[in-house]
Amino acid sequence: MMKQTLGVLGGNSIGVALADSLEKRGYPVVLIEPTGELSIPLETIKFVFLCVDSSQFWSVVEETVSFLTKDTCLIIHPTVPIGTGDQLQDWCDQKGLKVVVASCAMMEIQHPSHIVIGGQANHPKLKELRHIMLSYDVPILMTTRKEAEIIQYTRNAFLATKMSFINQVASFCETFGGDIQTIARGIGMDPRIGQGALKAGIGFGESLSDNLLSLIEQGKQNGVKTPLLEAVQEINDVQGDWVKNRLRRELGALEGKTIAIWGVRDQPALDIIEQLLAEGMELHLYDPFLSSDHSFPRNTIWHADKWKTVEQAEALIILQECQPFQEVDLLHLKEKLNHPLILDGRNLFYPDMMDMLGFRYIPVGRKV
Repeated sequence: MMKQTLGVLGGNSIGVALADSLEKRGYPVVLIEPTGELSIPLETIKFVFLCVDSSQFWSVVEETVSFLTKDTCLIIHPTVPIGTGDQLQDWCDQKGLKVVVASCAMMEIQHPSHIVIGGQANHPKLKELRHIMLSYDVPILMTTRKEAEIIQYTRNAFLATKMSFINQVASFCETFGGDIQTIARGIGMDPRIGQGALKAGIGFGESLSDNLLSLIEQGKQNGVKTPLLEAVQEINDVQGDWVKNRLRRELGALEGKTIAIWGVRDQPALDIIEQLLAEGMELHLYDPFLSSDHSFPRNTIWHADKWKTVEQAEALIILQECQPFQEVDLLHLKEKLNHPLILDGRNLFYPDMMDMLGFRYIPVGRKV
């Protein structure tokens, strides 16, 4: 039997990923741009996922939602301020729109471990929505809209907390001795904690940070103190200085130094690049998943060949965890490097092996 057509309103990265994910599960999907033309009438789509940034949320709602019919279920997917779902339902009711509003919380859109759906309990449209999401073959929790929104925020905040915690522990390991990966395994063996997100590195990125700062701000606006969340963000900000500080210890003054950087796709890497540029360094960049037409930070030098980046470099910095870096020919790298200094922000290699090969290898959370 032909599955019903679903709508995804908003062409940002979340909307595109969700549309692709639903199509892979057999649902025809119409990607709706707020000001674009549709291949089919909007009123024929009975389930519409609203995937727009918080800053554009209400303007998109006002432009688009009035075209929906009384049989439509409007699902808020991305992270929005707590209470937005209830506000949207009230707005629709005041406009006389018989639209049912739900909130949906998913991590890892392509392969979620679970799904949270918030809305009016036992409403027929919520039951239909649950049936659609059962195509992901993962546990589904039904909640109120506010509960789903709080879950989305606090789940991200807890993930960020674990990441900042293990980075704080990594600082102890670098000072007192010990291997952060062994420490993390030992901590994670406690079933109350688990192994997830206990991987030291250069910090979490813009998405988690924005989520955390938004939750902190919502707390301030409503009289809720958030000292733990503020500390999590502060630790992450400090962790971003790890590369610069370690380079100073190894190279002294940084101005004029030539550095190779592998892996430049996420926000922590871009922040580190900006820090090093501010120090007056010459940066040679490589990423196996980017090409020369990508928009790179100004005053950097892009190479399509990773070996070209290291020929004149006084150090190699690894900022991304990916298979091409994990499988690199280390003997050839040793030959190519002008100086055998590697700062590894993702802990890809065994320190003893790197020492045996003649590298000055500095990972996160290991005393060297």
